[in-house]
Amino acid sequence: MLGLSLHPDALDDIQAIRNRSPLVADKILALLEEVSNDTSLMNELLTHGFGSDRDEKFEVKKWVEHWREGLDLWRLKFWELVWCPVRNFTN
Repeated sequence: MLGLSLHPDALDDIQAIRNRSPLVADKILALLEEVSNDTSLMNELLTHGFGSDRDEKFEVKKWVEHWREGLDLWRLKFWELVWCPVRNFTN
């Protein structure tokens, strides 16, 4: 069975976002919950380029710079939040 877990750093980032914009943090958590409850979406979390055409709720890409260094990191971009004004939220 597939499962979705968040790294403690990701949880810290979401908390930092919540401090600036609770609505944005709630949307991130709701979208992550939706993905975690949908087996077909969970299967796409390791498909480089999934959702790039914006036909899906999110886009998945390898973090290429880190892949070249041997790190298995992926980026998940929720299209609904692209407008999000929260930037540099860890500063």
